[in-house]
Amino acid sequence: MKNNNSVVMLSRSLLHPHPDNPRKDLGDLEELRESIREHGIMQNLTVVPARDNSKSFTILIGHRRYAASEGIITELPCVIAENLSDREQIGIMLCENLQRADLTFIEQAHGFQMMMDLGDTVESISEKTGFSEATVKHRLEIARLPKKVIEKVEKETSWQINISDYIALEKVKSLKDRSEILGESSNSEDLECNINRYLRDKKIEENTLKIRSLLNELGIKEVKVNLSWNDEYKKLHFGKNKSPFIYIEDFDYEDLEKTIRTRQSRTKNEIVCQFSYNCIYIAEKLGKKKDKKKTKAELERDRLKENEKALTDARKQICTEFANAIFDIDPDRFRKLEKDQTLIPMITVLWKLMERAEISFYSYTMKLEQSLCKAELMPLVEKYEDLHIVQKMMTRILISLSNRHGHDFCDWQNKPNREQLKLFDDFYDVLYGMGLRLANEFELIIEGSSDLYEPEDEEEA
Repeated sequence: MKNNNSVVMLSRSLLHPHPDNPRKDLGDLEELRESIREHGIMQNLTVVPARDNSKSFTILIGHRRYAASEGIITELPCVIAENLSDREQIGIMLCENLQRADLTFIEQAHGFQMMMDLGDTVESISEKTGFSEATVKHRLEIARLPKKVIEKVEKETSWQINISDYIALEKVKSLKDRSEILGESSNSEDLECNINRYLRDKKIEENTLKIRSLLNELGIKEVKVNLSWNDEYKKLHFGKNKSPFIYIEDFDYEDLEKTIRTRQSRTKNEIVCQFSYNCIYIAEKLGKKKDKKKTKAELERDRLKENEKALTDARKQICTEFANAIFDIDPDRFRKLEKDQTLIPMITVLWKLMERAEISFYSYTMKLEQSLCKAELMPLVEKYEDLHIVQKMMTRILISLSNRHGHDFCDWQNKPNREQLKLFDDFYDVLYGMGLRLANEFELIIEGSSDLYEPEDEEEA
């Protein structure tokens, strides 16, 4: 830097901050202001003549001193540097600012990027600033992220994002995906989970392409039948644990190829595959087995399965009848019940049913997704806010009773599940009072006396 080596006092009105100063946030100036009030400016500013050839000057070094002296002194000691190109000016400011301890790593990142834009290399930046090359590279990765994304994370969330979070993001190679993950995260743990999920999905995607390419090379076709349980196919086993399926995320390419080629050389049957979620099944298609006469045990097992299915279908139909009955209740009916002073006892009964059916305030909508008759219940749910309180309670009870994962009519031996049947029977009593009449076969099922059930022991009965 060439200067005249002499200190001149310049009026504040002639000095202007450099428009390309990499340090945007000057920090807290109060302590520096107190020092200037007591001792004045102890260190000279470095300035260059303004580009417009006027008598004013642009500050290179000393922006904080200039800002802190406002209202305290009118003239500042300056050294005038001359014959500096724009690139040299920015380089001087960058080296000066990047060596400050209070500079944020975001400001460092953009400063390093400006030096790269001016023609510096990672090695030269490391030499000029004193930062290690690894640190420079990490900061440059931060500079690649859109400023809008970083500002959104810092302003719209309470997340104090740190340098380790940005370094973790470098595992995501795509800059677009990296920005999306950062924008969707709300804290460090959330960011880590999103990164791991992305990397897992990416690995599954890449491995799926490798597997499909190998299977295509080996002439293995993909089938739609469920290979996980189909008796017409014999599944191949892989790996040390001889697993019947392969996790796509961490499959062994050599083991997969070797196993398939070995089986192909030993059989004339077709080898097929099926992709299922994040795993793959590979199986040998067997010849059709000749139908053989079923044993008594097999016939008995088939009978029990048919009865069990019939009871499940009956529960779905009964719940559908319940849903239609609740939807068709005239609101005037409740006003009449209020006059007859019978509404409170009904609500009491329904409340006890809700407790027995294990219904919480927030769970009923979740259970709707698992209902046997979701479509039939949707009109009630869509109109839920307009329903009478009694209809709301009935709806919640019914959604729980129709849950496909509970409240079955029979146990594993197809014997009546008395506790669950009592729930349906008590609920039917309430709807019976509102005018619902079920078919006789359904009433027998709810009572537990249908022929679809297996006989109970005397103690159970």
